[in-house]
Amino acid sequence: MSLLCICTDTGMEFRWPQYLFAVVIGMTLASSVHAADLELLLMPGEVIAGHAKVEAECSACHVAFARERQNSLCIDCHQVAGADQSAGRGFHGRDPQARSADCADCHTEHQGRTADIVGFDAQGFAHDFTDFELVASHAEAECEDCHKPDVLFRDAPGECVDCHRTDDVHEGGLGEDCASCHLPERWEVVEFEHQLETGFALLFGHADVTCDSCHLQQSFSNTDSACVACHLDDDAHAGLLGNDCASCHDEVRWTKTRFRHDDFSDFVLLGSHVSLSCEACHSEPTAVSNPGSDCIDCHRDDDPHEGQLGDACASCHNDNSWLQNVRFDHDFTVFPLLGEHREAACTDCHENARFSDAPVACGDCHSDADIHNGVLGNDCGACHTPADWALWRFDHFVATEFELDGAHEQLQCADCHSETTAAEQRTSSRCIDCHRSDDVHAGEFGKACGRCHTTQSFRGAEQLWVN
Repeated sequence: MSLLCICTDTGMEFRWPQYLFAVVIGMTLASSVHAADLELLLMPGEVIAGHAKVEAECSACHVAFARERQNSLCIDCHQVAGADQSAGRGFHGRDPQARSADCADCHTEHQGRTADIVGFDAQGFAHDFTDFELVASHAEAECEDCHKPDVLFRDAPGECVDCHRTDDVHEGGLGEDCASCHLPERWEVVEFEHQLETGFALLFGHADVTCDSCHLQQSFSNTDSACVACHLDDDAHAGLLGNDCASCHDEVRWTKTRFRHDDFSDFVLLGSHVSLSCEACHSEPTAVSNPGSDCIDCHRDDDPHEGQLGDACASCHNDNSWLQNVRFDHDFTVFPLLGEHREAACTDCHENARFSDAPVACGDCHSDADIHNGVLGNDCGACHTPADWALWRFDHFVATEFELDGAHEQLQCADCHSETTAAEQRTSSRCIDCHRSDDVHAGEFGKACGRCHTTQSFRGAEQLWVN
């Protein structure tokens, strides 16, 4: 006695028949009927169009008396799904239910040619159980964005570049591992360890620059890391100091430098020079080319002496102020300042700052005070001194051979030297020339007054006996 094999919607089942004898008699009477026809007779319904070619061969999908072996027959045809289950990849390998259940638990056959035995629900499908988890902006994408018609869902591309090739501004220059930099949140969001990947740390001012500030036209490979590669247009030195920008400049701010003038040049910055900008001495476009270290190199336009005192500005001027605290010893000139000359302002004698044009003769400055009206010449120093113009030294006997003695000692210059002939050396030395009005003799005794009169007093007389 054998069991009756009946195909149901869940597979082939074997049962003890309720009408065993009737069936046996029927089978005996129909012994000439082909076994396949009998199987078709017992089939609960048509299979889907995709399985129609094996519909007449129940053994292609069913194993008699061994339902647990039915999965292996499914996998014989659907090898991709089986491989996914074995490897733990794809939906059939990742979804716990799909991995442990029989194929027939989800894919029920014999529902007709057009039946949907997959039962795929796009809206309720757990994409997490695939090889491509939908996170961030991918979760908002439409299925059609990645899954194209007539392409199996499992065959949808899983690499970034498969969908974002047209978004690749690097044009393939950085390879196809987009995820090493870009994030799912937004294609433009980049997570890139610049120092780790390139050896060039983005610090301070570099941290805020955009990628294309250094990587022109999105070219990232073989980018020159030398400062001058990016800052050539910012090089105020026009290349004269070479390419080692970092020896002075830093990443905090390009215009801030750590350049010590005292260390890198022979010109120490002191006084007002300390607060000067570089451009004050180093003019464009050569900027920090050697402008010369002599004062006159920078202060030629400030030289009020117009070069007449030479180029040794530091002999008088200092670093603190060009015009103040000028150190100049007039005693080392041809005209030492003595007496009241020390109190005179420079402009009293120097009409302009050329200085060397100033006259040195007394009469050049004191002509208005010359009561002699120039008749005694320009050698004022023969009588006058720098202590005071009114104080003068004059030995009348030495200078004129006319000794002032007696009453003459108390006389004023003007008593003998009239205003019109002030101190004229040709003033007569004869007594009568000054005492004519005092001559009570009315000239009867001649002009030799000194024969009777003395210099003590003209009114007294001493008779001089002449042998």
